[in-house]
Amino acid sequence: METLKIDRKKAIELYPKSSPEFKEVLESTFGKQCFSTNILDRINSFEDALAEKGMKPEDVIMNPNGPVRRIALDKLEFIIEVVNEGFIADYTNGNQKKWRPYFVFSSSGFGFSASVFNFTHTAAHCGSRLCMKDQLTCDHVRTKFQSLWIDLLTK
Repeated sequence: METLKIDRKKAIELYPKSSPEFKEVLESTFGKQCFSTNILDRINSFEDALAEKGMKPEDVIMNPNGPVRRIALDKLEFIIEVVNEGFIADYTNGNQKKWRPYFVFSSSGFGFSASVFNFTHTAAHCGSRLCMKDQLTCDHVRTKFQSLWIDLLTK
């Protein structure tokens, strides 16, 4: 018996043209979310973002032995770049919304407060590389990657 090997990238390429039976095989192998056309269904971990771009951690993390906050920043910048699908914040456009999560620190700990945007001024409350294209993307990155936000903001 011979074994067929298909990597994730090739599976995604083959999926739309495949028979229903082969689609079932691909979905059981790679997971159904792998073939979703919605980027937010596919990116639920740093590893998912790497796989989406065919990259390795060393391609993204500048200094793997560096401070925890710097590693978290590298990961968040990369994840946000992937889920933004080409969106680049234009700070010369005062009408463009630039979404970011808003966190609150209190005696009870770290918590999410809201997803907010600014378009009337260009103050960089979170840094331009951490802005997202819309509220849905912002909420997804805030919830799925909360541990990275905590590392970035507290370590």
